Amino acid sequence: MESEQPAKPRLIKYKVFGPKNSGRKSLVFRYSQNAFKRDEVPTFDIDFMVKILNKNGKKYQIKIFRPKSDEEMGSKEYLKGIKMVIYIFDITNEDSINHFKQNIEKLFENADKNAFKYVLGNKLDLEEQRKIKEDEAKVLCEKYKYIYREISCKSGKNINEVFDEAFEQYIKRFPGKKEESKKPENKIDEDLKDVNPLEGGEKVEEIKAQLKNIK
Repeated sequence: MESEQPAKPRLIKYKVFGPKNSGRKSLVFRYSQNAFKRDEVPTFDIDFMVKILNKNGKKYQIKIFRPKSDEEMGSKEYLKGIKMVIYIFDITNEDSINHFKQNIEKLFENADKNAFKYVLGNKLDLEEQRKIKEDEAKVLCEKYKYIYREISCKSGKNINEVFDEAFEQYIKRFPGKKEESKKPENKIDEDLKDVNPLEGGEKVEEIKAQLKNIK
């Protein structure tokens, strides 16, 4: 009797972007590894990381990307077709905040039209240095139907809550195809996979006949 093979994990892609030193690399590392690394660490050179989730008896592979460069981040291709997009900025840095405010209308213009659009205010661990009020950022985001949350990549505050919320919303909106267990390859073809094709078709047919008699 042929045994069923478990279905592969469903792949879901998240893409992170934002101003330099806002925490975009730190966010990727914190979520996937539950650890902290600063954006400016030169040896921390990753394009994406992976986190495996088990939810309701199903397995999901979350692949979370950050841009390789500011040029890539600004390209149309970076967000094209992505359904979970996360913009991060530094609530203590005037330049980071200005970038957020000045570009808020077009932050997600290259993403999928049905994408979830998250804006994350980072560095809650530096609350005393805050330069933008939470309510002000919320009002700006609500105007454009973005989801605003505040986090700390350094302490991990609100990271899991934000990503759990994002995942649940994603699965509800994009349930995906019905997952089925995959059957293994035809047993005869499996047994023939190492046969040298140079031996010719007659050799293959001979072995197939022998295998059928054994079954």
